[in-house]
Amino acid sequence: MVSSSILAAGPLGEFLKAAYGWEGTVTCRLLRAGINHTYSVEIKDNATQPASLKFVFRVYSLNWRSQSEILAEIGLIQELKEGGLPVSYPLPAKNGSFIVPVWAPEGQRFGLLFSFAEGSKVHRYPMEVHREAGRVMARFHELTKGKKIEREHYDLARLLHQPFQTIALYLSAEAEEMNYLKELASRLEHELSEAAPFLRNGVVHLDIWFENFVITADQQLILFDFDFCGNGWPGLDLAFYSMQVHNSERYEAALYEPNLQAFLEGYQSVLEIPAIERKLLPQLGLALFIFYLGIQCQRFENWSNTFLSEDYLKRFINGLIRRYDLLYSKGAPAPDRALPG
Repeated sequence: MVSSSILAAGPLGEFLKAAYGWEGTVTCRLLRAGINHTYSVEIKDNATQPASLKFVFRVYSLNWRSQSEILAEIGLIQELKEGGLPVSYPLPAKNGSFIVPVWAPEGQRFGLLFSFAEGSKVHRYPMEVHREAGRVMARFHELTKGKKIEREHYDLARLLHQPFQTIALYLSAEAEEMNYLKELASRLEHELSEAAPFLRNGVVHLDIWFENFVITADQQLILFDFDFCGNGWPGLDLAFYSMQVHNSERYEAALYEPNLQAFLEGYQSVLEIPAIERKLLPQLGLALFIFYLGIQCQRFENWSNTFLSEDYLKRFINGLIRRYDLLYSKGAPAPDRALPG
């Protein structure tokens, strides 16, 4: 019996060559074996095509996303592309289908080919790139305002209750960190449930940060990896990015507020951020911390087992979640004060 496998890049490349009708030499290489498995694909035909073509092929993990969920992701990306947003977009196989079934030892998995996003990926970048990230996110929200897609809804139950079903498997109920996490979830639920009727609704990416975009030579961004897209408050995307700016600059604290302000200014050059949403960015970010901690625990068997342990969870809670919570609990400048008005 097999629960998870990594497909060999060489044979996968030959499979893709047949599925997409490519000519020439195909080079396939594993980029990342994470929640899904991602491969780089390069095709070169010296006779007719001196320059090589590059793509990215994602193989979804078994039972991670249904076909309907993947189709919803495809539809969303196509809509964004048609709306002029710079994104890596899916490409059909020679039979016209976007979803390519791939048989693995554990069963049938689904694959999706994406255009290659040409650019650099860096952990820390200038304020103008933060500003451009804000503009790109706002354009995403502008194109999807008030819409729904056939994906999960990131409500309070999904963000604050469900994660504990898997976190409890790896963190003792008696641990001080578990008590803190539950108290935090209770506090966040109270604060966010009161504000929920006044928050914007739409489609969210839920994973916009430096890992999921590249920076082009002219400082533009190309967005990719919509695997966590779904329905929810656009403020969640703002909160996630704000949280990641804090994590990235935790050793250069003086850069945190200027970079966060640049991001928010970029966003507000396209869309207004309601005052209540700006005020709640820390709480929304903390809710996402809990959500993604639950995802790490959920995917222990075929992703996080190389690093996840009770000690890791305690360090994550104390070093990231509690630290971010204390930052605003002690009266640090909140995102709603990073901009005038």
